Amino acid sequence: MAANASNDPNIARRALDRSVGQLRRNWRGILAFVLCTAGGAILGRSIGFALAIENAEDRILGYTIAYASHTEQQYAEVRRLLIEANSDARGRCSDEDLLALRRFVFESPVVADMGRLDNHRLICTTGIGRLDAPIDEVEPTYVSPTGMRWFTDVDLAISDRVRGLILELGTANAVLDPRVLNYSDAEGTQYTIVAVDPNDQAVIRASGAELPLDPAEVVARFRANSVSGAVEGEVFPGYVGAMHCHISSIICVIGLRSVDDIVAWDGGMIDVFTVTGGVVGAGISLSTLLALRRDRALPNRLRRAIKHDRLHVEYQPQVNFRDRRVIGAEALVRWVDSDGVRHRPDEFIAIAERHGFISSLTDLVIRHVVEDMAELLAERPDMSVSINFAAADLTDGRLVDRLQRASALAGVPARQFGIELTERAAGNDPRVRATLAAAQEAGHKVAIDDFGVGYSNLGYLQTMPVDYLKIDKSFTDTVGTGSVRASIVPQILDMAGTLDLGIVVEGLETEPQVAYFAERGIRFGQGWLFAPAMPAAAFRTWLDTWEHKEQTPAAMNAAGAASD
Repeated sequence: MAANASNDPNIARRALDRSVGQLRRNWRGILAFVLCTAGGAILGRSIGFALAIENAEDRILGYTIAYASHTEQQYAEVRRLLIEANSDARGRCSDEDLLALRRFVFESPVVADMGRLDNHRLICTTGIGRLDAPIDEVEPTYVSPTGMRWFTDVDLAISDRVRGLILELGTANAVLDPRVLNYSDAEGTQYTIVAVDPNDQAVIRASGAELPLDPAEVVARFRANSVSGAVEGEVFPGYVGAMHCHISSIICVIGLRSVDDIVAWDGGMIDVFTVTGGVVGAGISLSTLLALRRDRALPNRLRRAIKHDRLHVEYQPQVNFRDRRVIGAEALVRWVDSDGVRHRPDEFIAIAERHGFISSLTDLVIRHVVEDMAELLAERPDMSVSINFAAADLTDGRLVDRLQRASALAGVPARQFGIELTERAAGNDPRVRATLAAAQEAGHKVAIDDFGVGYSNLGYLQTMPVDYLKIDKSFTDTVGTGSVRASIVPQILDMAGTLDLGIVVEGLETEPQVAYFAERGIRFGQGWLFAPAMPAAAFRTWLDTWEHKEQTPAAMNAAGAASD
C-alpha cells in the first residue's frame, strides 16, 4: 500500500499544483523585491557617483584657492625683483650686474634664471653669462596693463630641452622655474595658471597643464556660473573642476579633472553605495542616504547652527601685569553641536570662510557680544572687548557700519570694541588697509592676532593701520626653554617698539613668562595663568572674584614685584 501511494501520479501532480499556486500568489512580492533591490542599487550608485563628483569639486576648489594665493605671491615677488633689477645703475651685463642678478635668483624660490636685454635682444643671463651674440626675442604672448611682458611656453636659452614662462619688465627678464608652477594634487588633478586682462578680458595660459578647451572659453564658462572669486562645477561635458581668481590681480588658477578619472579614483565608494542601495531598497536607501548626507555635511550643519543661533561666545580676560587689573577680553566663538561634539574654532571658521558665509558667523558674534557685554562695558568704560574678523569681513565695506551699530546698541563708545585680524587675513589688499584706517578713525583699536606666524616683517607692518600686536602662544611657550624660536621674541618686541605698537602676549601659563615680558616693558597679556575663555555669566563672576582677590595686600605686593 505504501509503495502504491508513493507511486501515485496524483500525489505528484497535487504537489506541483501547490508550488505553482504559491508562486502565483507571491509573484508580486518577488517582483517588488527584485525591482526594489535593482532600483535601490541604481539609486545607490547614482548617489555614490554624485558624492564622488561633489567631493572632487570641493577638493579641487580647496587646492585651486591655495594655488592661486601661492601664485600671486610668487608673481608679486618676481615683479619686485624685476623692478629692483631695472633700478640698478650698474652697467648692463657687467660683472657687478651679473652678480646682482645671480643674487636675485639665489634668493628667489621661483626664479630659475634672469637676463638682461638691449633693445629687446637678450645679451646675457645669470646661467650662461655674457652671450657671444645677442638673441632676438619673439613677440610677447601678452602685455599686462602694468607693462609686464609675458612669454609663455618658450624655449629657454639655458636649455633646449625645457620650455617655460618668462616675465620681462624694462631691461630685465626672469625665467620662472616650471617645477614650482606645475601644480597637481594627490589624486592627479592638474592645475593651470592663466592671466586674465582686466580691460579686454583676454586670457592666456601662463603655465601648468594644457586645457581641453581654449583658456578663454574655459574662463568664460566658469564665469557664466558665478562672478565671485571662486567657482566650482561642471564646465563642459565630461569635466568638473574649479577656478579661483586672485581678488587684486590678473592671476587665475584652474583645476580640471575628467569624470572618468574621478569614478576610477572613488570606485570603491561608488560600489559600496551600489551594494547598500540594493540591500536596503529604493525607498529606504533614498531617505536614509540623503538624510545622512545632509546631517554629515559639516558646512550645512554649521549654516543651520548659525541660522538657529546655536553657537555661543566665550570671553578670555586680558590683564595688566603691573596692577593685575582686567583691561578687557577677547571674544571667542564656540560651537557645540546637537550631538555634543565641540568643534575646533579654527576648523569651523575656515569652513565658513571657504563656503562664503563667514559674514553671517561674524554677525552672530557681534550680536552676542552686544547682548552679553553691553551692561558690563557701560559699567566699566576703561574695559574693551576685541572681536576677530576674517578677510571677507574686511573687504565687504560693512565692517565699520557693523561696529558702529554695535556701539550704539550697547550704548558705549567705539573704543570699547576692538578689531583683531590675522596676518593672513590682512594680506596685502588695499581695501583691508582702507577699512582698518576707517575703523581707527571711528575710534576702534586694531590688533594683529597670532603675530609671528605669518608675514612678520617691518615693511608689511609699516603699511598697515595697526595699534598693537598679539604675540602668538607658540612664541610664549618658548620663553625660558632655550629654543631657537625663543630668539625671535626679542626681535618682535624690537619691531613693535620701532613702530610704536602695543603688545599683548597670548598663551601665558606661568609666572616666569609674565616676569620675562614685564622685564621688557610689556604690560598686557592673556592666558590660562589668569583664566581660560568662559561664557559671559562666568566671566562676570570670575571678574568679581579676581578683583576682590587682587585687592588684597599680598596680591598687590606680588603685582608690584612683577612690574619692577
